[in-house]
Amino acid sequence: MYAAQVEQQIASQNERIEYLQSLSYTDELTGLFNRRGFAEQVKRTLAAARRFGHTGVLVYCDLDNFKEINDSHGHCVGDKVLRRIAEVARHSLREIDTIARLGGDEFAMLIAQTKWAEGMKRVKSLQWAIEGVPSDGLPEVKVSLGIEPYGPNDTPEYLVRRAYMAMYYVKRRKKGPM
Repeated sequence: MYAAQVEQQIASQNERIEYLQSLSYTDELTGLFNRRGFAEQVKRTLAAARRFGHTGVLVYCDLDNFKEINDSHGHCVGDKVLRRIAEVARHSLREIDTIARLGGDEFAMLIAQTKWAEGMKRVKSLQWAIEGVPSDGLPEVKVSLGIEPYGPNDTPEYLVRRAYMAMYYVKRRKKGPM
């Protein structure tokens, strides 16, 4: 009897540990990878790229004027928008691709084992899906995307920085001259 109770307690504790570990790599709101989980996936993907000569595309995504959605519709609606974008991204990309919410209104997608042209098709399809007709009465969302190819010689830090800078450049161009 005592052994069965101990086994049950250990199993329960193991489940709790697993859950807590998943939280360290997962965004609680969307269920996507968080910044830490994404960084791990980028490292793994680039290691495979070095070993097998793979190429792919990294997309850094920032929602335009997301603060206005939160301010005018409330954070509950803002959270629904973020969850919708996560769902659209999951359905728009392949199982081998990685999607993450890096924080706030920033997302990243790592489109693995693909050439530039095919990666761009996927990115355009994803952008169209995100910016398409709002669903469930949610406000329309526009995105700024930084798109960077990667290959066997890239490092995680440099790749993410290039994609971020590309996104920032797109965002500045949308705002016009300062």
